[in-house]
Amino acid sequence: MAILASSAEAAIARPFPLPTSTSTPMSSNPNPIRQKSKALNVRGGGGWNMNPLDGVGVNFNAAITKALPKLLPKLGLVASTAMALSTSTVLDKYIPGIDIDYIETVDPMSLLVARRIGASLMHYSIIAYLLQCHDDATWCSVSVPTAVGLGALPIIVELAKGLFDGIHKEFGYSWELQALVLFVFIAFSYSFLNESFVESYVPMEMEMLLKMYSAFLILNGVFVGCFTKLACKTWGNVNTDTTEPGLSTLPTFVSIWGFSIISVGTLVGCFTIDNSMTTTKALALGTAPFLGKLIVNKLLM
Repeated sequence: MAILASSAEAAIARPFPLPTSTSTPMSSNPNPIRQKSKALNVRGGGGWNMNPLDGVGVNFNAAITKALPKLLPKLGLVASTAMALSTSTVLDKYIPGIDIDYIETVDPMSLLVARRIGASLMHYSIIAYLLQCHDDATWCSVSVPTAVGLGALPIIVELAKGLFDGIHKEFGYSWELQALVLFVFIAFSYSFLNESFVESYVPMEMEMLLKMYSAFLILNGVFVGCFTKLACKTWGNVNTDTTEPGLSTLPTFVSIWGFSIISVGTLVGCFTIDNSMTTTKALALGTAPFLGKLIVNKLLM
């Protein structure tokens, strides 16, 4: 009786008995709250440092790495289209430091050059979109010559518009040079879009034709972008050394236009120099001249 009474008193004093070597339901689970937390941890629901997406199979770094190369060409295509079709709005609202009222009333030639910058960027963006966003789609796969030929269409439309709407008379530049450049772009674009024509009538391979187009763009881009005053005098019959009001921004726009042309030529050249180069790497190298020019201009402002 004394032993039973002592055991009862001990049980009352310690309602949760200490674990013993004997296997009983209570002794094997000394703390129900802790055991419940362990169960939640096993199912991914317990603990403060648990990631609710663990085990779901979502890799954000891989998803971003895969989506970003396809997203940037689409954004570039939208921005360049807006630049070419609504130049005044883009310059006024999205490019700081430029007063569009000043450009429209005093320097309309800068507005024309800005529109052609948009056309050049469309050229680049169309090539990027067709090759980067449809590289894994068998139903709409596009070759490099086809993408380059389609990308040249905005340039052709812009040059033809400037040739036939009489704007060369307003600004006083030679229509013969513009007609020559338009003919060259039409010839290249038609050849890229009709490979059978090249095989039948052009005594060279398509790769060599792409190299010629790349060299044509880079040489013209270097002339316009690096020798701006001479380019303004040759192509636009404008002397930027004079103190005519409204011409202060023209050399800046012309230089940026030249580097946008260099970027297109660099992109086309990347596809012909190294056949093993990925589209993403070629696009990154192609954007370097244009972005570098913008950065330099920003630092010098």
